[in-house]
Amino acid sequence: MRILFSLVGVAILAVPMVAQSGRQGPDAGPATAATGPGQASPLACDRLALSPEARTRHFDELGPRLSALRMGVRELPDGYAFQFPADAKTVLLLAEWAAGERLCCPFFDIDIRMEPEGGPMWLTLTGRKGTKDVIRADAPAWVNGTSGVIQSSANAAQRIPLSRTADFFVTELEKQLTKAADAMPAWKYPFVPTAGEFTGVRTFGQQVKHLAATNYILAAAALREPVPADAGDETGPQALYMKEEILDYLKGSFRALHRAAAAIDDDNVAIPDVPISPLIGQATRLGYVQEALIHMYDHYGQMVIYLRMNGIIPPASR
Repeated sequence: MRILFSLVGVAILAVPMVAQSGRQGPDAGPATAATGPGQASPLACDRLALSPEARTRHFDELGPRLSALRMGVRELPDGYAFQFPADAKTVLLLAEWAAGERLCCPFFDIDIRMEPEGGPMWLTLTGRKGTKDVIRADAPAWVNGTSGVIQSSANAAQRIPLSRTADFFVTELEKQLTKAADAMPAWKYPFVPTAGEFTGVRTFGQQVKHLAATNYILAAAALREPVPADAGDETGPQALYMKEEILDYLKGSFRALHRAAAAIDDDNVAIPDVPISPLIGQATRLGYVQEALIHMYDHYGQMVIYLRMNGIIPPASR
């Protein structure tokens, strides 16, 4: 069994297990016949090799959770290789699962491997003739996923973390907004439309500061960090009025949003509300980042109008 031994050691301590003989209690079945090195165990899962508590943890909790985390699967001649994200939480879950699986299915050859340079983690289950059929029968959700199709190529469909998708849109808006903010000449930052009904609207510079301040506030909420004191009531620092200062403030707000996007977890656990958000009672990290994106698109549209009224084609439209 080629595995991360230090992690397995931790996992084994966390899984309540029983010896292969002398089980006690009403849930204990007959002792499994001992098999030493070189002796072939039956090609069947011996659930009673685990204590009642360990069975619940292994089959009802770890199995379904890892099935949901599975990113892809490769069919091998003698088994399957399952792809998982290589974050610390998943590593520990997989190591704990492998420790239990080695007791109930000792015929498995279990291999856990991490690809270099931040690549994914692979769990390989192989064994003697018949092992592959056992995997397919006992773990159809792992083999087929939701599509029912076994992925056998190197380009198998992967499960994309929500954080990566959210960060993609943060990056796209960062490009559009910083270029648009930079396209307006510094002497036009106090510009406010006068033709039509624009009474009380923000200047171009105030638009940029406002959306940046909102980015800071929502990013802090997603990260469960204190809101920056100078964010004000979504207005940003009053002392900032020069173009370069406002641009720096905008760029800093995107750095905060990138951190917030990276913190999004697929469990999407509820987090505390913030006064500026309509997500009362249903706020999540993903929700706050989405709110920031929607809010930025709103003000990007207004910035585009301001630019065109000054004879400037927005960079994204050139």
